[in-house]
Amino acid sequence: MKRSPFSFDTIDFFVKILYNILIKHLDVLMKAVITVTGRDSMGIIVKVSNVCAEDKINIVDISQSVLSEYFAMIMVVDIEKATIPFNELIMLMVALTSSGTLRLNSI
Repeated sequence: MKRSPFSFDTIDFFVKILYNILIKHLDVLMKAVITVTGRDSMGIIVKVSNVCAEDKINIVDISQSVLSEYFAMIMVVDIEKATIPFNELIMLMVALTSSGTLRLNSI
């Protein structure tokens, strides 16, 4: 029987390192990025923000600009306390684009 080059101490060491990395970056795992682009119109940020607020999704950071008649927004949200699954959030956001003047992406 061939012995593994790793001892239990070595494996334990790597598990502890991996655990520490995951714990330190856990907050990143519970965030999503929402981007919205399209023709500018009144109330775009309000519509997206209302969906987030209704489902306990916290807006961590937001950046938006208007270039001529075009709107662009990037929003980082914390989904840790969301009351809906992520795929439902995507469907709600897609429903906001039904007019065809906006494009929304989530990652």
